[in-house]
Amino acid sequence: MLIQRLLLSFILTISSIGFAEAVTLTFKPVQNNDARQIIDLGDAGPSVGDSVLGHGVINDLNGKEIGNFEFVHFVTDKRPNSEIRWVHAQYAFGNDSILIEGARDFMPNNGKAALNSPSSYAVTGGTGKYAGARGECRVIRVTENDFHTVCKFNTIKIKF
Repeated sequence: MLIQRLLLSFILTISSIGFAEAVTLTFKPVQNNDARQIIDLGDAGPSVGDSVLGHGVINDLNGKEIGNFEFVHFVTDKRPNSEIRWVHAQYAFGNDSILIEGARDFMPNNGKAALNSPSSYAVTGGTGKYAGARGECRVIRVTENDFHTVCKFNTIKIKF
């Protein structure tokens, strides 16, 4: 009986979900330096445990505002010429959003990503038309406050 209920639940779930859809998003998050904050949580000064957080505007490739982003970084390791941070970010486009996560090297002492050094992050989820998103975003810092981002992922089409 339990197996039959589980099977029926699985069939009902599958029948309400459509096929996966491939999505590629290309955009330019623009970060305002005033919006970037550093929280000194470890030893005094730059150290493991510090957090870097902020937000900014997302523009399309023509410069039109299309959304916003939020991020938080946690310093997990200090190295002589860099630090490793765990990154969690959301790109929001109205009611639709994607979440990215991953770890990478940043410039030391709570600095930014190095210029023209690509970073890859896992797409771990999404909302709205990006529900169930799984894939990857590649982020490159191209100027002091400008980033170029390309995300490729699959979503699940859910029928309500």
